[in-house]
Amino acid sequence: MQIRCLNKLNIFLLIFLTISIISNFYFCKIASNRNDIENNEVEYIVNYYSEFSEIGVNRLFPAISGLKNEEIQQKINRNLKEVFFEWLPDYFVHAEPYNLKTCINTERYLNIMIVYTNFSNQVNNTYICNTVDIKTGEIIYLNDLIDIDEEFVSMIKFGNIAKLEFDIVSGEYDVDYPQDSLEKIVLEGFLKKLQLCSEPFSADNWAFKPTFYLKENRLYLLNVFNHESKFYIELDEIKHKLKVDKW
Repeated sequence: MQIRCLNKLNIFLLIFLTISIISNFYFCKIASNRNDIENNEVEYIVNYYSEFSEIGVNRLFPAISGLKNEEIQQKINRNLKEVFFEWLPDYFVHAEPYNLKTCINTERYLNIMIVYTNFSNQVNNTYICNTVDIKTGEIIYLNDLIDIDEEFVSMIKFGNIAKLEFDIVSGEYDVDYPQDSLEKIVLEGFLKKLQLCSEPFSADNWAFKPTFYLKENRLYLLNVFNHESKFYIELDEIKHKLKVDKW
């Protein structure tokens, strides 16, 4: 009788420890996001949920919780699910947890990036990044933030404003984008490419659509020149092109 009771006690302790470990891991992940947001005087948490598509493909999509305005929170979550989940073709198989990147910038904007694995022609990664306005709940596109016109693309090509966060060749940080690459830019085609940043991702444009995200006083552009290109622009360099206050 005593041995049987001890066995039950050991099983109970094992279950309790397992739950505790899992719970602590999950809480730490959420708490990290919460700390980032509290530093910017915004109180909400970014969570990721899993849902199966019509043919049974499991995918992750983001949602927030804890926002004081519940109506705006619900609007944000509807929009996030639409832009991250509902349009995806079935050959986008999954997004691993380590491919989820939340960029918290100001109390106004939230950027979320998910790197999906897709099996369209070959196995590769697709970067899907969306920006949401925390005050209105709307998805924000590039033309909501800046004027995208011939002057803007000329500034990138000739104005020496495009910067690399890290240059693999030189091993240096915050350097000018290679001039030989900029010289290959055809302004008309470059303008059309940037204008795609003002359209939502879809099954028709994901393969060639560039994207963007925001950090403090910076605009980052991805996949503009090619699939791997990434550079940033300091907002002070383009302040006369801004349609909104600096973030």
